[in-house]
Amino acid sequence: MLQSILDNVVTIKNDVKSLDQKLTKRIDTLDQKLTKRIDTLGKDLAILDDDAPTREEFDILGKRITTLEQKITLN
Repeated sequence: MLQSILDNVVTIKNDVKSLDQKLTKRIDTLDQKLTKRIDTLGKDLAILDDDAPTREEFDILGKRITTLEQKITLN
């Protein structure tokens, strides 16, 4: 009787180890996919940030618009 209980305990223990290994592999795979996606998003944001006008460029554009508005109203 005791041997039967011990055999069941060993079987359950092996099943738990097997599940743990499967879950670890799955978590690692998901982690790699998410890391790759976050890296891609980070690169995209960096590119967008580089394309955004600086404060000085924005001020220059404001002056150009004001000049164009004055030319349009004069015509």
